[in-house]
Amino acid sequence: MQMGVRLKARTAERFTLLTLGLFLLSLLIGLYAGGVLAARQSELVVPELRRYFDTYSAAVQNVTPGLQTVLQSLFLYFRYPLLVFLLGFASFGVTLIPLLSALLAFSFSYSVCCFVAALGTKGMVLALALLGLRYLLTLPCFLVLGVPALRTSWELTRCTVGRGARCGAGLFDRLYFFRFFLISAILAAGALLDLWLAPWLLNLVT
Repeated sequence: MQMGVRLKARTAERFTLLTLGLFLLSLLIGLYAGGVLAARQSELVVPELRRYFDTYSAAVQNVTPGLQTVLQSLFLYFRYPLLVFLLGFASFGVTLIPLLSALLAFSFSYSVCCFVAALGTKGMVLALALLGLRYLLTLPCFLVLGVPALRTSWELTRCTVGRGARCGAGLFDRLYFFRFFLISAILAAGALLDLWLAPWLLNLVT
């Protein structure tokens, strides 16, 4: 009995390490792809980004955030963590979760590289001021939700192919949902804080 428990524990540890490795590989691929694409499209992106920055800078300094702005901020914070959480309930999440992690890294890399291409060294500072808090919270929360989501998705795949879908019923314990609710509270607080912090940082660095 104890031997069986130990084997299951070791298997779980190995799966966790493999999952983290897969996430890191996906993130590195996304970061690289974002930087390469931003460099190739710099001539097209730079003028548009400069216009966007001028418009955004004037807007955030003169307008009090309304309901639409709050919802947009919540959407930006929740889109990747919520998607990876939901993919944990589907067997095809095994393939989509690594792709989603690469997309998250790509969006960060592409945005930062575009800022740098448009504004030089100042672009890096502005990118961190506008995007730093979001990705500082989104990326760890994505990983915390993504590791168990990939595990449950893999187990669902095994159940569907092998013993039948019934064995997937016990995969989603209280910890799985508690983790999501806790992270949701963190992301919501971050999204609301960003509405106040981003304009302040923007004024500070411009």
